[in-house]
Amino acid sequence: MQDFLWFTKLSCMWEDVRWLRQSMSVSMSSSSTLQARQKMLSAAGQLQNLLGTHNLGRVHYEPIKDRHGNVLLLTIRDMESQYSFFNGKWMQVSKLQSQRKSLSTPEEPYALDILLITIQDILAYQRRSQHRLVPGLYLGYLKLSSSVDQIKVLVPQRMPNMLCHVRVRNNANVSRG
Repeated sequence: MQDFLWFTKLSCMWEDVRWLRQSMSVSMSSSSTLQARQKMLSAAGQLQNLLGTHNLGRVHYEPIKDRHGNVLLLTIRDMESQYSFFNGKWMQVSKLQSQRKSLSTPEEPYALDILLITIQDILAYQRRSQHRLVPGLYLGYLKLSSSVDQIKVLVPQRMPNMLCHVRVRNNANVSRG
């Protein structure tokens, strides 16, 4: 979980991946955590080189895990339709889903199969989380549910990037009445 949180922080500074890789390789620690992070930096750097861009997108809030020990960390970014990279070619998600032959069983699917099954929901979540409020004065409230290892925050389903809120008025100015 800590590596996922670290990766999420890394996504706020994709342009510094090369510098971080060089800085971490100098330390050459035997720590398994540091080695895992070095591998994530290496993968991010290779992906940046392949795609020809520093911005790899926003990290999806939840990694995809399977029972075989595989974990997928997802980044999502809208691309221009004319965008191309080296000799690669983009494929529509629906075409990928129809052409991919699953090698796993329904009882124990691989992480890639879970991704292909849930990708439409993941993309819909990403679209919903980009909605912005119109200007105005809002009253927001925070409802938390916590346990030993996590904190859950209540958010509206149609706007998962915002706290629950109600619009008070169009004018955003706050003044003494």
